[in-house]
Amino acid sequence: MKKPVCKNRWLQLALLVPSLAFVSHSVTAQNVVIGFDNNSVFTNLATSSWKWWGGAAIVREWTTNDANNNPNSGSMKMTVTWPTGSGADYQYSVGLPLSGGGNYDTSVKLTAINYTNMEFDLLWDTNSTMPIQNHMVGGDPNGFGFGYVATQYGQTWVPNANQPVLTNLGVWQHFTIPIDPTWPDIPGVIFKKWMPYNAANEGMVSAFWVDNIKFNYNTNLVIPKPTMTVTPAVKGLGLTAAQSGQQYQREGVLSTPASAVVWYGNPDPVTYSFTIADFPSGATYGGYQAHLFLAPDGSGATEPDWNDSNVIFIQVQALASGQGVCNFRFKTNSPASNGVGASGYFASGYLGQLVAPSVRGIWTATFSNNSVCTITGPGGVSRTFDMGADAAAMFQSSFGVVNAYIGIQPNNPANIGQRAVFSNFKVTNGTNVVVNDSFSVEDPYYEVDPNLWTQKLDGGVNCIKIVDSSPAYWLDWTLPDPFLSGVQISSNLLSGWIDSGLVPKLNGTRREAFVGLDITTNYQPNAFFRLFSTNSP
Repeated sequence: MKKPVCKNRWLQLALLVPSLAFVSHSVTAQNVVIGFDNNSVFTNLATSSWKWWGGAAIVREWTTNDANNNPNSGSMKMTVTWPTGSGADYQYSVGLPLSGGGNYDTSVKLTAINYTNMEFDLLWDTNSTMPIQNHMVGGDPNGFGFGYVATQYGQTWVPNANQPVLTNLGVWQHFTIPIDPTWPDIPGVIFKKWMPYNAANEGMVSAFWVDNIKFNYNTNLVIPKPTMTVTPAVKGLGLTAAQSGQQYQREGVLSTPASAVVWYGNPDPVTYSFTIADFPSGATYGGYQAHLFLAPDGSGATEPDWNDSNVIFIQVQALASGQGVCNFRFKTNSPASNGVGASGYFASGYLGQLVAPSVRGIWTATFSNNSVCTITGPGGVSRTFDMGADAAAMFQSSFGVVNAYIGIQPNNPANIGQRAVFSNFKVTNGTNVVVNDSFSVEDPYYEVDPNLWTQKLDGGVNCIKIVDSSPAYWLDWTLPDPFLSGVQISSNLLSGWIDSGLVPKLNGTRREAFVGLDITTNYQPNAFFRLFSTNSP
C-alpha cells in the first residue's frame, strides 16, 4: 500500500518578523564500521585509500595486527618517512573513503546530524624513529592529526586539536570523538600532519596502526526545524566562502585589463585600489580575509598564492576592535608552497602591517621604483614597504603579464559561509586608468562582466553574486532541511501563498536565497516567506 504524502509548511518569515519552531523526524538506526576484515575492500589500502598531499613519503598497508586479536580481521598501518632539508614540505595527508573506492570517492557519505560520535583504535609503532612527542606537539593540526573529509574535498578537523592523545606504550588505545551535527556530510576520514622544520626530525619515521573505525548512530535523533533569518544585501560584488568544510578555499576573480600591467621596470607608478563595502565582524569571525594577489606570468589558478612561484599577497582583515589591518606579504621562487624554508609569507616575506580605523573603505597599493609599495587604507593612513632589489627582480614578467586577483578566504571553519562585498576595483598606470569597475551591473550569465573578469572560485557559482539594485535581501536558514520543496511567498501571512521562484543555494552549513528588487517591488509593504517541504516515508 502506497503511503499518502503529507505536506508540511515548515516555517514562515516576514522580511520584518521572523518566527521559529521545531519538528522531529524518525529514521532507522544504523552504525557504520570499517573493521579491516580479511575479506573487505580495505585489505588493499594502496587503492582503497589515497595520498592527498604532502612532501613526506608514506606507505599504506593492510596488516594482520588486529586490535581485538581477531584472526579474521586486521588493521591499517601507515609508515611516514619525513623528508630532509630545510626547504622540504614536512607534511603528509591520507584520505580513507568510507566506500573504500579510493581517490576522492564520495559515493558513500554520512549526514553528521545522524551520528553522535566516532570511535577508533590507534597503536603507535614503538620502532618509530620519530620521538612521539615531536609528532604530537605543535604543527597543524596540533596533536596526532585527524579529521573528516568533506564532500567538496575539504576537511573538518577535530575541534580539540590534542585529540586523540597518542602515547608510546606499545598498546592499542581506544578513542571516542563527538560529532558536531552541524558539520558537513562525511564521506571519509583524513590523517594529516604538518610540522615546521626541525633538523632533529629529518629522515625520521612515524608509524602507527588504525583499526575499528565506527560511527555510532543517534538513536534519539530529533531534527530541529530550520530557523530563518533575513539580512539586507549590500550592493557590489559579493564573494562568499560557501564551500562546506574548506577553511582555506579561495573565492575570487581575475582582472583581465589589470593583468596586462607590469610595475617592475615601469617609469610610472602603478596603483591597485579596491573598496570594501561589507565585511564580517572581526570580533566574531576573526581571521577572515580579503586579498589582492599579484602573480607575474602566473598559472591563472584559483589559488595563485600557493601554486605560483612569485606572488605579492596583500591581506586585509578585520580586528576585534572594529579596526582594519593590512598585511604586506610576498614569496619568491616558491611554487606549490607558502615560501621555501625561512622565506615566504610568514617569514622574511612578511614586511609588516598597516592598521586603519575600519576594514570598510578604500585600500590602495602603489608600486614604484621596482621594489617599493605604499599601502593606503581607510581614513587616509599609509605605510611604505620595500621588498629590496633582489626580491623585486623576481616580479619581472617575461610575457608582460602580472595576474591581478581580488578575493576572500575564511581561514577558520567557523568563518565558512561569510561574505565580503567589493564595491569598486580600480587600476591606474601613471595617469592612465586601466580599469575602473563598480560592479553596478550583474551579468545574467557570468555575474561579473566577462570582458573584465574571469571567475576564480574554488567553490563554484554559489560563491559569487553581484547585487546591482536595492532594496534586496539574503534569506537564509539552518540545515538540515530534509524534503525541501521550495520557498513560498505572500503579501498576507494567512493566505495567498505561491511559489516564489527563488533558487536556494548551499552556503556552508546553511542554505540561502537572494531576494531581489523584482520581488520586493511587487510585495509592499511586507513580503512573507515560508519554506515548504514534503514529509516523505
